[in-house]
Amino acid sequence: MGQRLARTELFAEWRNGNMVVASMTETTGRYIFCHSGTGTDGVGNGFAPDDPVATIDYGIGLATASVGDVLIVMPGHAESIAAAAGIVCDKIGLTIQGIGVGSNRPTVTVITDTDADIDIDAASTTIKGIRFVSGVDSLKNILDVNAAYFWCEDCEFVSTNTFECINYVDLATTVDNFTFKKCVFRQPTDPDGTDNGVNTGCFYIVDSENILIEDCEFYGEFESAIFNNRAAGTACKNLWIRNCFGEQALAGADILTLVTGATGGMHNCAWNLPDAGDNTTWGTFVTAGQGTFFGMHDVTFMGDNAAGELLASAVATAST
Repeated sequence: MGQRLARTELFAEWRNGNMVVASMTETTGRYIFCHSGTGTDGVGNGFAPDDPVATIDYGIGLATASVGDVLIVMPGHAESIAAAAGIVCDKIGLTIQGIGVGSNRPTVTVITDTDADIDIDAASTTIKGIRFVSGVDSLKNILDVNAAYFWCEDCEFVSTNTFECINYVDLATTVDNFTFKKCVFRQPTDPDGTDNGVNTGCFYIVDSENILIEDCEFYGEFESAIFNNRAAGTACKNLWIRNCFGEQALAGADILTLVTGATGGMHNCAWNLPDAGDNTTWGTFVTAGQGTFFGMHDVTFMGDNAAGELLASAVATAST
Protein backbone atom coordinates (compact mmCIF):
# COMPACT_ATOMS: atom_id res chain seq x y z
CA MET A 1 0.00 0.00 0.00
CA GLY A 2 1.46 3.35 -1.03
CA GLN A 3 2.13 5.92 1.62
CA ARG A 4 -0.26 8.87 1.67
CA LEU A 5 1.51 12.17 1.10
CA ALA A 6 1.29 14.66 3.92
CA ARG A 7 -0.87 17.69 3.18
CA THR A 8 1.00 21.00 3.00
CA GLU A 9 -0.22 24.56 3.31
CA LEU A 10 -0.19 24.93 -0.48
CA PHE A 11 -3.11 23.58 -2.48
CA ALA A 12 -3.22 23.19 -6.26
CA GLU A 13 -5.85 22.01 -8.74
CA TRP A 14 -7.19 22.64 -12.22
CA ARG A 15 -10.27 24.88 -12.22
CA ASN A 16 -11.99 25.75 -15.48
CA GLY A 17 -8.80 25.02 -17.41
CA ASN A 18 -6.57 27.07 -15.12
CA MET A 19 -4.05 25.87 -12.57
CA VAL A 20 -4.84 27.41 -9.19
CA VAL A 21 -2.26 27.37 -6.38
CA ALA A 22 -3.34 28.82 -3.04
CA SER A 23 -2.24 28.88 0.56
CA MET A 24 -4.59 26.92 2.80
CA THR A 25 -3.51 29.07 5.73
CA GLU A 26 -5.45 31.93 4.10
CA THR A 27 -8.60 30.05 3.08
CA THR A 28 -9.77 26.62 1.99
CA GLY A 29 -12.36 28.22 -0.28
CA ARG A 30 -12.15 29.26 -3.91
CA TYR A 31 -10.65 32.44 -5.34
CA ILE A 32 -12.86 34.43 -7.72
CA PHE A 33 -11.48 37.37 -9.74
CA CYS A 34 -13.19 40.60 -10.83
CA HIS A 35 -12.08 43.45 -13.10
CA SER A 36 -14.33 45.86 -14.97
CA GLY A 37 -11.87 46.51 -17.79
CA THR A 38 -10.87 42.96 -18.72
CA GLY A 39 -13.68 40.87 -17.33
CA THR A 40 -16.94 39.44 -18.64
CA ASP A 41 -19.93 38.32 -16.60
CA GLY A 42 -20.58 34.90 -18.05
CA VAL A 43 -20.48 31.17 -17.48
CA GLY A 44 -16.98 29.84 -16.83
CA ASN A 45 -15.42 33.21 -16.11
CA GLY A 46 -14.02 34.47 -12.83
CA PHE A 47 -11.66 31.73 -11.71
CA ALA A 48 -8.36 33.14 -12.97
CA PRO A 49 -6.86 36.67 -13.04
CA ASP A 50 -6.67 36.49 -16.84
CA ASP A 51 -10.36 35.61 -17.11
CA PRO A 52 -12.21 37.69 -14.49
CA VAL A 53 -15.84 38.66 -14.22
CA ALA A 54 -16.75 42.32 -14.74
CA THR A 55 -18.85 43.16 -11.68
CA ILE A 56 -18.66 42.50 -7.98
CA ASP A 57 -22.26 41.36 -7.69
CA TYR A 58 -21.77 38.73 -10.39
CA GLY A 59 -18.65 37.53 -8.62
CA ILE A 60 -20.59 37.20 -5.37
CA GLY A 61 -23.07 35.01 -7.21
CA LEU A 62 -20.27 32.56 -8.08
CA ALA A 63 -19.29 32.12 -4.44
CA THR A 64 -20.43 29.35 -2.13
CA ALA A 65 -21.65 30.26 1.34
CA SER A 66 -19.80 29.20 4.48
CA VAL A 67 -16.67 27.76 2.82
CA GLY A 68 -14.40 30.82 2.94
CA ASP A 69 -14.49 31.92 -0.68
CA VAL A 70 -12.53 35.06 -1.58
CA LEU A 71 -13.54 37.53 -4.29
CA ILE A 72 -10.41 39.36 -5.49
CA VAL A 73 -11.28 42.77 -6.96
CA MET A 74 -8.32 43.72 -9.09
CA PRO A 75 -6.43 47.05 -9.35
CA GLY A 76 -8.16 49.64 -11.52
CA HIS A 77 -11.59 48.04 -11.21
CA ALA A 78 -14.35 50.66 -11.49
CA GLU A 79 -18.09 50.16 -11.46
CA SER A 80 -21.20 52.17 -10.71
CA ILE A 81 -24.43 51.11 -9.04
CA ALA A 82 -27.64 53.03 -9.60
CA ALA A 83 -30.30 51.28 -7.51
CA ALA A 84 -31.02 50.11 -3.99
CA ALA A 85 -29.15 46.88 -3.27
CA GLY A 86 -26.99 47.51 -6.33
CA ILE A 87 -24.52 45.06 -4.79
CA VAL A 88 -25.82 42.42 -2.39
CA CYS A 89 -23.35 40.51 -0.23
CA ASP A 90 -25.46 37.43 0.52
CA LYS A 91 -22.94 34.60 0.91
CA ILE A 92 -22.01 33.76 4.51
CA GLY A 93 -18.31 33.98 5.19
CA LEU A 94 -17.36 35.63 1.88
CA THR A 95 -14.33 37.94 1.79
CA ILE A 96 -14.22 40.71 -0.82
CA GLN A 97 -10.59 41.78 -1.15
CA GLY A 98 -9.66 44.86 -3.14
CA ILE A 99 -6.11 45.12 -4.50
CA GLY A 100 -4.44 48.45 -5.24
CA VAL A 101 -3.20 51.72 -3.72
CA GLY A 102 -4.69 55.20 -3.91
CA SER A 103 -6.63 55.95 -7.10
CA ASN A 104 -5.66 52.52 -8.44
CA ARG A 105 -7.65 50.67 -5.80
CA PRO A 106 -11.03 49.24 -6.85
CA THR A 107 -13.74 51.91 -6.82
CA VAL A 108 -17.51 51.56 -6.50
CA THR A 109 -19.47 54.75 -7.25
CA VAL A 110 -23.09 55.11 -6.17
CA ILE A 111 -25.02 57.14 -8.76
CA THR A 112 -28.43 58.29 -10.03
CA ASP A 113 -30.70 57.17 -7.15
CA THR A 114 -30.45 58.48 -3.57
CA ASP A 115 -31.66 55.04 -2.40
CA ALA A 116 -28.83 53.23 -4.19
CA ASP A 117 -26.50 51.34 -1.84
CA ILE A 118 -24.49 48.22 -1.09
CA ASP A 119 -26.28 45.68 1.12
CA ILE A 120 -24.57 43.35 3.59
CA ASP A 121 -27.19 40.61 3.98
CA ALA A 122 -25.12 37.59 5.05
CA ALA A 123 -23.29 37.06 8.31
CA SER A 124 -19.49 37.07 8.56
CA THR A 125 -18.94 39.14 5.43
CA THR A 126 -15.55 40.86 5.12
CA ILE A 127 -14.73 43.76 2.80
CA LYS A 128 -11.16 45.07 2.45
CA GLY A 129 -9.41 47.59 0.24
CA ILE A 130 -12.40 49.05 -1.64
CA ARG A 131 -13.03 52.73 -2.35
CA PHE A 132 -16.69 53.78 -2.12
CA VAL A 133 -17.72 57.11 -3.69
CA SER A 134 -20.98 59.07 -3.58
CA GLY A 135 -21.98 60.12 -7.10
CA VAL A 136 -25.46 61.48 -6.34
CA ASP A 137 -26.57 64.42 -4.21
CA SER A 138 -28.08 63.60 -0.79
CA LEU A 139 -27.25 59.90 -0.97
CA LYS A 140 -29.05 58.22 1.93
CA ASN A 141 -26.25 55.79 2.75
CA ILE A 142 -23.47 53.77 1.13
CA LEU A 143 -23.32 50.61 3.23
CA ASP A 144 -26.54 49.09 4.54
CA VAL A 145 -25.34 46.49 7.04
CA ASN A 146 -28.09 43.99 7.87
CA ALA A 147 -26.14 40.97 9.11
CA ALA A 148 -23.92 40.23 12.09
CA TYR A 149 -20.13 39.85 12.27
CA PHE A 150 -19.43 42.29 9.46
CA TRP A 151 -15.76 43.24 9.13
CA CYS A 152 -14.64 46.27 7.10
CA GLU A 153 -10.94 47.09 6.80
CA ASP A 154 -8.74 49.50 4.82
CA CYS A 155 -11.68 50.95 2.89
CA GLU A 156 -12.29 54.55 1.83
CA PHE A 157 -15.66 56.32 1.89
CA VAL A 158 -15.77 59.71 0.13
CA SER A 159 -18.20 62.25 -1.24
CA THR A 160 -17.67 65.43 -3.27
CA ASN A 161 -18.74 69.07 -3.01
CA THR A 162 -21.90 68.37 -5.01
CA PHE A 163 -22.61 64.74 -4.13
CA GLU A 164 -22.87 64.67 -0.34
CA CYS A 165 -23.84 61.62 1.68
CA ILE A 166 -26.37 61.94 4.53
CA ASN A 167 -25.20 58.69 6.10
CA TYR A 168 -22.22 56.50 5.24
CA VAL A 169 -22.82 53.32 7.25
CA ASP A 170 -26.23 52.21 8.52
CA LEU A 171 -26.06 49.42 11.09
CA ALA A 172 -29.36 47.55 11.24
CA THR A 173 -31.44 47.55 14.42
CA THR A 174 -30.63 44.72 16.89
CA VAL A 175 -27.90 43.29 14.63
CA ASP A 176 -24.60 42.92 16.52
CA ASN A 177 -20.85 42.41 16.19
CA PHE A 178 -19.28 44.87 13.75
CA THR A 179 -15.64 45.82 13.21
CA PHE A 180 -14.28 48.76 11.19
CA LYS A 181 -10.48 49.13 11.01
CA LYS A 182 -8.12 51.43 9.12
CA CYS A 183 -10.92 53.08 7.16
CA VAL A 184 -11.11 56.68 5.91
CA PHE A 185 -14.28 58.80 5.76
CA ARG A 186 -14.31 62.19 4.00
CA GLN A 187 -17.10 64.67 3.25
CA PRO A 188 -16.13 68.21 2.13
CA THR A 189 -19.54 69.95 2.37
CA ASP A 190 -22.78 69.89 4.36
CA PRO A 191 -25.31 67.23 3.30
CA ASP A 192 -29.04 67.99 3.17
CA GLY A 193 -30.00 65.85 6.15
CA THR A 194 -31.71 67.00 9.35
CA ASP A 195 -29.49 67.58 12.36
CA ASN A 196 -29.98 64.83 14.95
CA GLY A 197 -32.28 63.03 12.53
CA VAL A 198 -32.58 59.32 11.97
CA ASN A 199 -30.29 57.76 9.37
CA THR A 200 -27.77 60.59 9.60
CA GLY A 201 -24.10 60.71 10.51
CA CYS A 202 -21.04 58.83 9.42
CA PHE A 203 -22.20 55.81 11.45
CA TYR A 204 -25.88 55.47 12.36
CA ILE A 205 -26.35 52.93 15.14
CA VAL A 206 -29.64 51.58 16.52
CA ASP A 207 -29.79 49.07 19.37
CA SER A 208 -26.66 47.21 18.26
CA GLU A 209 -24.00 45.64 20.48
CA ASN A 210 -20.30 44.82 20.28
CA ILE A 211 -18.99 47.42 17.84
CA LEU A 212 -15.28 48.20 17.40
CA ILE A 213 -14.16 51.21 15.34
CA GLU A 214 -10.36 51.32 15.33
CA ASP A 215 -7.55 53.21 13.57
CA CYS A 216 -9.99 55.16 11.40
CA GLU A 217 -9.72 58.72 10.02
CA PHE A 218 -12.62 61.15 9.62
CA TYR A 219 -12.66 64.55 7.94
CA GLY A 220 -15.57 66.70 6.85
CA GLU A 221 -19.15 67.70 7.50
CA PHE A 222 -21.07 64.74 8.88
CA GLU A 223 -24.76 65.34 9.61
CA SER A 224 -25.63 65.16 13.34
CA ALA A 225 -22.46 63.37 14.45
CA ILE A 226 -19.66 61.16 13.25
CA PHE A 227 -21.02 58.42 15.53
CA ASN A 228 -24.78 58.88 15.83
CA ASN A 229 -26.81 56.85 18.31
CA ARG A 230 -28.71 59.77 19.82
CA ALA A 231 -31.46 59.96 17.21
CA ALA A 232 -31.96 56.22 17.23
CA GLY A 233 -34.07 56.08 20.37
CA THR A 234 -32.53 52.80 21.59
CA ALA A 235 -29.09 52.62 23.17
CA CYS A 236 -26.14 50.90 21.56
CA LYS A 237 -24.11 48.72 23.90
CA ASN A 238 -20.40 47.94 24.04
CA LEU A 239 -19.41 50.54 21.45
CA TRP A 240 -15.63 51.03 21.48
CA ILE A 241 -13.82 53.74 19.50
CA ARG A 242 -10.05 53.36 19.63
CA ASN A 243 -7.06 55.13 18.02
CA CYS A 244 -9.30 57.26 15.80
CA PHE A 245 -8.88 60.90 14.80
CA GLY A 246 -10.33 63.58 12.58
CA GLU A 247 -12.42 66.70 12.22
CA GLN A 248 -16.15 67.29 12.39
CA ALA A 249 -16.34 70.45 10.27
CA LEU A 250 -20.13 70.90 10.40
CA ALA A 251 -21.03 73.68 12.83
CA GLY A 252 -23.45 72.51 15.52
CA ALA A 253 -22.84 68.82 14.91
CA ASP A 254 -21.07 66.48 17.34
CA ILE A 255 -18.33 63.92 17.34
CA LEU A 256 -20.48 61.45 19.24
CA THR A 257 -24.14 61.30 20.27
CA LEU A 258 -25.49 58.62 22.59
CA VAL A 259 -28.97 57.78 23.82
CA THR A 260 -29.61 57.09 27.50
CA GLY A 261 -28.21 53.73 28.55
CA ALA A 262 -25.49 53.45 25.92
CA THR A 263 -22.26 51.79 27.04
CA GLY A 264 -18.68 51.49 25.82
CA GLY A 265 -15.78 53.89 25.60
CA MET A 266 -13.34 55.96 23.58
CA HIS A 267 -9.56 55.57 23.93
CA ASN A 268 -6.54 57.35 22.48
CA CYS A 269 -8.44 59.62 20.08
CA ALA A 270 -8.04 63.22 18.88
CA TRP A 271 -10.81 65.37 17.42
CA ASN A 272 -11.13 68.85 15.92
CA LEU A 273 -14.48 70.63 16.02
CA PRO A 274 -14.48 74.18 14.61
CA ASP A 275 -17.19 76.57 15.90
CA ALA A 276 -17.65 74.49 19.01
CA GLY A 277 -18.60 77.56 21.08
CA ASP A 278 -17.15 78.96 24.27
CA ASN A 279 -17.49 75.87 26.43
CA THR A 280 -14.20 74.04 26.96
CA THR A 281 -15.75 70.93 28.53
CA TRP A 282 -16.09 67.67 26.65
CA GLY A 283 -19.86 68.10 26.72
CA THR A 284 -19.43 70.55 23.85
CA PHE A 285 -18.28 67.71 21.62
CA VAL A 286 -20.34 64.78 22.90
CA THR A 287 -24.09 64.61 23.51
CA ALA A 288 -25.14 61.81 25.85
CA GLY A 289 -28.39 60.99 27.61
CA GLN A 290 -28.54 60.86 31.39
CA GLY A 291 -27.53 57.44 32.69
CA THR A 292 -25.20 56.74 29.79
CA PHE A 293 -22.03 54.94 30.88
CA PHE A 294 -19.41 55.69 28.28
CA GLY A 295 -15.81 55.98 29.42
CA MET A 296 -13.10 58.15 27.91
CA HIS A 297 -9.36 57.79 28.32
CA ASP A 298 -6.61 59.80 26.62
CA VAL A 299 -9.03 61.69 24.37
CA THR A 300 -8.40 65.25 23.13
CA PHE A 301 -11.02 67.60 21.70
CA MET A 302 -9.98 70.84 19.98
CA GLY A 303 -12.48 73.58 19.15
CA ASP A 304 -12.73 77.35 18.87
CA ASN A 305 -15.03 80.00 20.28
CA ALA A 306 -16.86 82.88 18.68
CA ALA A 307 -13.68 84.98 18.71
CA GLY A 308 -11.77 82.31 16.85
CA GLU A 309 -9.70 81.36 19.86
CA LEU A 310 -8.60 77.76 19.99
CA LEU A 311 -9.88 75.76 22.96
CA ALA A 312 -8.75 72.30 23.96
CA SER A 313 -10.29 69.77 26.30
CA ALA A 314 -8.15 66.75 27.16
CA VAL A 315 -10.07 63.95 28.86
CA ALA A 316 -7.88 61.61 30.87
CA THR A 317 -10.75 59.58 32.32
CA ALA A 318 -14.43 60.44 32.20
CA SER A 319 -17.87 58.94 31.94
CA THR A 320 -21.38 60.32 31.78
